[in-house]
Amino acid sequence: MREYCGVSGIILDDKDLFYKMYLTLFSLQHRGQESAGITINDHGDFETYKCDGFVRNLLDKRIKSRAGNGSVGHVRYRTSGDSHISNAQPIFAETNFGPIALAHNGNLVNFKPLRRHLAARGAIFSGDSDSELIIHYLAGLKGSFEDALLETVKTIKGAYSLVMLTEDALWAIRDPHGFRPLVYGEIPGGHMVASETCAIDILEGKVLGEVPAGHILRIGMDGKIEMKRFSSEIIKQHCVFEHIYFARPDSQVFSKNVHKMRYEMGKQLAREYSHIKADIVVAVPDSGVSSAMGFASESGIPMDRGLIRNHYVGRSFIQPTQKERMDLVKMKLRPVLEVIEGKEIALIDDSMVRGTTANAIIKLIKAKNVKKIHYFIASPPIKYSCYFGVDTPDREKLIANKMTPEELAEHFGIASVNYLPVEGLKRILKENANDYCFACFAGNYIMENENG
Repeated sequence: MREYCGVSGIILDDKDLFYKMYLTLFSLQHRGQESAGITINDHGDFETYKCDGFVRNLLDKRIKSRAGNGSVGHVRYRTSGDSHISNAQPIFAETNFGPIALAHNGNLVNFKPLRRHLAARGAIFSGDSDSELIIHYLAGLKGSFEDALLETVKTIKGAYSLVMLTEDALWAIRDPHGFRPLVYGEIPGGHMVASETCAIDILEGKVLGEVPAGHILRIGMDGKIEMKRFSSEIIKQHCVFEHIYFARPDSQVFSKNVHKMRYEMGKQLAREYSHIKADIVVAVPDSGVSSAMGFASESGIPMDRGLIRNHYVGRSFIQPTQKERMDLVKMKLRPVLEVIEGKEIALIDDSMVRGTTANAIIKLIKAKNVKKIHYFIASPPIKYSCYFGVDTPDREKLIANKMTPEELAEHFGIASVNYLPVEGLKRILKENANDYCFACFAGNYIMENENG
């Protein structure tokens, strides 16, 4: 599975606006490691800076300070389009509506037919991402900018949390199902929008709320906030993987604290498998830590640091190739012999997709003469591909689609493999369970993938 993207937008007249946007993207780094970009609007003068890799590479552009009164930023892991700087965002264009910079988190399910339509109309694309298509479609329309924007968001289908910067305003748009998170807030001297609340927190801001599904939020240069609903049918389908893996533990996502959600998932795992005993609970850091804490609390089994993470290494989950993921696991995680040797271990992980990373982690631990490994996964089995902003592999590459938990335990050479059941996850979500998308577990897609 490849993680998608993080977006941020700021309205603030400040001599250090570039650096402040840099800070927000740094806090969203976990959402994408392939490229990063910042567009600055300095009272009508737009300039865009992009880099491959981590956000810190933006400072290598020798831009430590850049004034402006509006900015939009993006961190990327591809869900559509190749890993090339031409697909890095924000995407900037001079249009008949004036300069526009766009950052997109999500995936369009009608990307290919729309692209064919635009290409036939004469559009020339510099990259192959669905995000570029949005700005092409918008720029080809007539009338006012607001009317063109409304027609655009009613035409595109799928998952999209968009942040757009024009000369006079910052715009935030969320699809009618609210697949991807998008929040807005007040910061000293201005306002901002972002994928997660942690980006607002880093600028010592106050979160004002979520951009509602099916709405357009406009923040003018004067700080005036306007909200407009564009969809007549809003059916919430929040991505449940934000809670399981994607978001930072300190963020509020879909109005729920991520750490607390993962903690409850761990507790539910312990309830589901109370018959399985172990000597210690060991977390797969970092996204498995909260669930492991909940598991230890509920089961009464002590938790210890049996795996240590090297924090100078990125997230193996979102590396482009299997070999890179395997190599990164070896660099990132090291077992603590004195903690795990001779023990029966409850190993707590957040999720399992291909099984590549899980296999590498289990091999590391088995090499240290442990007695038994019970592998607990704080997610239901992923059996179906996602078309709404998470670039999962084809179904035949999803290990839960090929093997039962018993077969997986034999495959890994361990005592047991234990998933959090879908019904157990729904019990944690309580009355909000119907607001979430479970398509990757059950195949119950809310719309057709028109891309083939």
